[in-house]
This record gives sequence, C-alpha cells and structure tokens, in this order.
Amino acid sequence: ADIDGAHGWTRVRRVIIPLMSPSLLVASVMGFISAMQVFDQAFVMTNGGPGDSSRTVVMAIYDAAFRNLDMGYAAAISVVLFAVIMLLTAVQFRLSNRWVHYQ
Repeated sequence: ADIDGAHGWTRVRRVIIPLMSPSLLVASVMGFISAMQVFDQAFVMTNGGPGDSSRTVVMAIYDAAFRNLDMGYAAAISVVLFAVIMLLTAVQFRLSNRWVHYQ
C-alpha cells in the first residue's frame, strides 16, 4: 500500500480492515453469544436485584431449575434462548457477506 501511495486512513480502510474482517466477524459473534449468556457477574454482584432490574435470561433458567425445581420450564427457556441466539447469529452471518472478505 505504501508503494501505491496509500497513507493513513486510506491504508486502514482499504487494506487493514478487509484483511482483519474474518477475525472481526468471529470476535463479534463470540462476543454477542457471551453477552446473551451472562450470568455470573449479575448473580454474584446483585443476585438479580434490586427487584429484577439486573436479572438475565440465564438467571431465570437458574431460578426455574434449581430454586423452583421445575426442570421442564428451565429446559423450555433454554431452548428458546438457543433459538434466539441461533437466529441472531444467522442474521449476523448473513449481514457479514457485505463486509467480510475471504481472499
């Protein structure tokens, strides 16, 4: 890029980001999945409170399974969470066709 006269922002936009796009896609998908499954930080710090303001879906699964001993309901919530994560990940991969370059 230096030989062709690209400097600064042009080099970043035309060379570096396209070469890093597969890694950026993997990092964004993994970060999204991790964000959807957050449990330990909210559980340890606030236990879902005050009220239910910091309660997550995984905390609802935990409460249904281990506090209420309703394994069927917890499994149903888990399947719905799995379906939502799969759907949004598929959308993320579909949209990535525009900006991820494998070459």
